[in-house]
Amino acid sequence: MSYRDLSKVLIANRGEIACRVIRTCRKLGIETVAVFSDADRHAMHVKQADEAFHIGPPPAAESYLDMHRILDVAARTGTSGIHPGENRRCLPTRTFMIHARTR
Repeated sequence: MSYRDLSKVLIANRGEIACRVIRTCRKLGIETVAVFSDADRHAMHVKQADEAFHIGPPPAAESYLDMHRILDVAARTGTSGIHPGENRRCLPTRTFMIHARTR
């Protein structure tokens, strides 16, 4: 899969890492979807993304690390890829590959 195959990317992270991914996607002409917890509702990555979706309460285990919440947003928004950000614990790489292959 090449970046040229991506039309919309969900960024499954927050903060400066997510902002960097959003800026890079914008330069490449790729739309972005941000996710956020209650604590990050007004964060910069939420404002910069083309779309943003609430995924739960502040504990990462109940939001950013919840694979089902992330994949639900990905499916609802029609993303063609998911970027885990810098923290690879966010979701297993295998999950991203399965999602990309089933699109």
